[in-house]
Amino acid sequence: MELRQLTVADVPACMKVAADRNWAHSDRTWRFLLELGTGWGVFDGDELVGTTVVTSYSGISAISMVLVDSRYGRQGIGGELVSHVLDSGVSCLYATPYGKPLYERLGFHSVGKVTTYSGVYPRDGGGISRPAEPADLPFVVALDAEAFGVERAALWEGLMACGSVRVADSGVVASTLTNGTTMIGPVVSRFAADAIALVCDAAARAGQVKVHLHDDWVARHVRARGVSTVGSSCDLMVRNASDVPGDRSLYHAPVSMALG
Repeated sequence: MELRQLTVADVPACMKVAADRNWAHSDRTWRFLLELGTGWGVFDGDELVGTTVVTSYSGISAISMVLVDSRYGRQGIGGELVSHVLDSGVSCLYATPYGKPLYERLGFHSVGKVTTYSGVYPRDGGGISRPAEPADLPFVVALDAEAFGVERAALWEGLMACGSVRVADSGVVASTLTNGTTMIGPVVSRFAADAIALVCDAAARAGQVKVHLHDDWVARHVRARGVSTVGSSCDLMVRNASDVPGDRSLYHAPVSMALG
């Protein structure tokens, strides 16, 4: 088997591995991840059988898309992929209950949980935000850096280019359409009430929505509106640090499980 860097030409093969593991990620999602970060794959001959992507942000790396074809399970491929992208810096990821033991063996520990919610959001509430303009980018990047702990200008430039970003005086929300579902995140706000309103604004023009939320007032509001949880909660895990950086009380929802 061969380990090599992935390119956008490998996106169809990545989607095939993801489909085998019932991960519904679009080709646009894979392209965005591989353009923003670096992907690695294990190949058996010409066939891609395992993937991971590492996205580096000024001192912290987000590891994602650790997928192994079911025919090649329990052969150490997932551990090899993650070990390959680890360095002496801080790394973080979201782990399913299935993957958590592997990451613990590699030195990660849990610092929180996130739950996925999916459904049709009631069309009321909100009204505090407006579509972001290029001039809003410095405000958005600075607020996100305060919440996330490091600057992610390239990420926000990409979200503004391919998705929908809305800003308010105290926060920002992004959303992207993937396979007919509007993915909401990040949600960054100084006040929980405004974070709830930002979710309402992002969902107002959508049908089916999905959002990953930490267990705070925003999650409780979403549950109260009848939006259902999907699967088990995932652990936010970190390596080479006691906790993730930033003021996470401002960070109500990540971009995605893949990007942190």
